[in-house]
Amino acid sequence: MPVVEQATSGAPRPPRFERYGPGEAPSAVRPGDFILTHRRRRPMPALITLAQRRRFRGAARTFAHWSHAALVVGSDGLLVEAEGSGVTRSPIAKYHRDEYHLVRMDGRLDERQRAVAAAAATRLVGDRFDYLVMLSLTAWLVTGIRVRWQRRGHQVCSGLVASALVEAGQRFLPDPAFMLPADLAVAYGVSG
Repeated sequence: MPVVEQATSGAPRPPRFERYGPGEAPSAVRPGDFILTHRRRRPMPALITLAQRRRFRGAARTFAHWSHAALVVGSDGLLVEAEGSGVTRSPIAKYHRDEYHLVRMDGRLDERQRAVAAAAATRLVGDRFDYLVMLSLTAWLVTGIRVRWQRRGHQVCSGLVASALVEAGQRFLPDPAFMLPADLAVAYGVSG
């Protein structure tokens, strides 16, 4: 059984998150919820984690654990996510062998907002992965110099989730397109 934790941000009604280990799965999900995961078996997640650890130090380093994010768009567990192959739909069962945290947006999104977030993410299916954003994020994390390279119709995983949540009424301090998985983890109090 997954451990149910409560986020500790200063929000009036913070979302809760649930940890699922290999072989575990939620009994139910809702559109607008999202997952954070760390996919150790691939080179890109390892690079993301390494780069995030340069920015998130000390007590905040625990948030750098997360290297991937995906938005739940269907109550059947259908996700929309951006990976190297582009923006696709995937079943949440794809993560059956991985550890992930499901961030429940209860208290943050009403039913209409959940539908807006799911529709926003679904509209992006077919977009390409944005390697320019990844390059600009890497340059910033390594040098501290903010550069903004981005192409229309291209997405990164955490930017996709953040942008969909912004359309649903959530607000983030950094530009959603340039958010990292660790930024989502900080925003919703999901430590690794």
